[in-house]
Amino acid sequence: MIIPEHRRAIMEHEDRQALIERPALDEDALEELNRSLAEAMERGRLVTLLVFKPTGLEEVDMLPQRVADGKLRGLDRDGDRVSVAIVDVVGVSGG
Repeated sequence: MIIPEHRRAIMEHEDRQALIERPALDEDALEELNRSLAEAMERGRLVTLLVFKPTGLEEVDMLPQRVADGKLRGLDRDGDRVSVAIVDVVGVSGG
């Protein structure tokens, strides 16, 4: 039998273990990411961003339009505005 305090501590420990570390991008990867985003903005092309979240990586489809206040801003597939923190972008495809 587990007392509630131990159960809570075990669950919190498991939650912390489920978090992932931010991928480290080298200089070449950052340059390629920058080039791909600049090209997509220039040509008005939809891209799929790989975005870091502590609980996992998430894909975000976006038509990038501008960078402001440390965020990449644009439109999603439905035409709704979306923004992603630049520091959280770890990959890009398409464009």
